[in-house]
Amino acid sequence: MTALPPFVAWTLLILLCFLTPPALAAKKILIYTYTQGFRHYSIPTAVSVIEHLSSTAIPPIETVHSEDPSDFESPDFLTQFDALLFISVSGKALSPTGANALREYIEAGGGFLGVHEACDALYHYSWYGRLVGAFFNYHPQITHATLNVNTSHPATAHLNATWRVYDEMYNFNSNPSLLGKQYVITADEGSYKDPVETVEQRARVQGEIHPIAWWKEGNQLDYNRHVKVGGGTDPTKKEIREGTAGTGGEGRSFYTALGHTNAMWKDEAFQQHIMGAVGWLLESPTLRSSSANASEGAVGSAFDPTAASRTMRKGATGAISGPGVSSVTVKGSPLPWSKSQISTSGTRRARGTRRSNVAAALAVSMLLAICV
Repeated sequence: MTALPPFVAWTLLILLCFLTPPALAAKKILIYTYTQGFRHYSIPTAVSVIEHLSSTAIPPIETVHSEDPSDFESPDFLTQFDALLFISVSGKALSPTGANALREYIEAGGGFLGVHEACDALYHYSWYGRLVGAFFNYHPQITHATLNVNTSHPATAHLNATWRVYDEMYNFNSNPSLLGKQYVITADEGSYKDPVETVEQRARVQGEIHPIAWWKEGNQLDYNRHVKVGGGTDPTKKEIREGTAGTGGEGRSFYTALGHTNAMWKDEAFQQHIMGAVGWLLESPTLRSSSANASEGAVGSAFDPTAASRTMRKGATGAISGPGVSSVTVKGSPLPWSKSQISTSGTRRARGTRRSNVAAALAVSMLLAICV
């Protein structure tokens, strides 16, 4: 065989580089589980499930788990994350310095997911109540209950119109919808017994519709001085005077009251509920990872120009609780498919990349044929 001329060898090397897809910069989430007061026994299971589902997602999501409030006090610690997951956090949860860092992270457009007891924390910060949607009031004994589902969100797209669960039915100190929260799961109060308060008593506080899970995009911490929401979510005069009341926050937030037991965290439908919410948070256009021209001060992982190919792909049909979406399980199934414009354009770009690789391979073959 004749030796390849140097220029041909270099050409082959360059073309072969195109055959190897570039490594994707992983999206990054913080799982925070510090508790001061009641601690859910399901927290270790929750962390394990989220870490596993994130590592086996397509593409993988990088996770950091913390139970140390002082982490929030480290300069720029939070800015590396695309979303923060507060899993059954309780009590004070953060020092004043750490709470201020959390508020600034949200104001900068960072994502937030609160799960279960996350609404039972940081009561002395009204802006946190607005971020979560409402502070915890009480729950009756754990029970079998029927939930009503709006399937228009990635966190619920896999479910049927009703969902039967065994969990705690949280009640709240205010009405999340007054803060612009969009409900995706509500409780059928006729499907279980609550001897603590009547339906009418609960409705006067949290609204006639019993909220269980909701989302909001933009204006996470905003408030209307002329509208009193109550339940600790209205800013105090001191917060307003000191400039710590919280404003803006153009990113995304999601809250679900479910997730009390180990069994719930091992349930495939609930896992997809959580990871569907995570996926939606990570697609926020306010994140640094979403644009090469992100606004100054944006938070999140570094922008990856190949991010289109990281889009959560559509799975095979045969979902656990509804048609058309594959389940996310601890076996490592893909994340739920998103119908966002980012995902659509990403799919087209990924296909174009594959076509380019095929063309490069053909060119290499032709050069080899010439030189042999």
